[in-house]
Amino acid sequence: ITTITLDSNNIGMEGARHFAEALKINSSVTTIDLCSNKIGSEGARHLAEALKINSSVTTIKYTSATFRSFLTMRCIIPCC
Repeated sequence: ITTITLDSNNIGMEGARHFAEALKINSSVTTIDLCSNKIGSEGARHLAEALKINSSVTTIKYTSATFRSFLTMRCIIPCC
């Protein structure tokens, strides 16, 4: 699996935390679609921490402005 689409899944902060833990040990995912999820700043922080470990993710699609402040280290693409 190289692409994960979680668009409009309401994963929330807790889901983002669990997803971030999985990303820390994954090396095949390159693209993640997180559009229309209420992850918030805490969820974005968990994902940013995971991306410090995971070097395979190259693209993240997002809706919230929250990600702009936390995920500047990768190719972040706003959802339309």
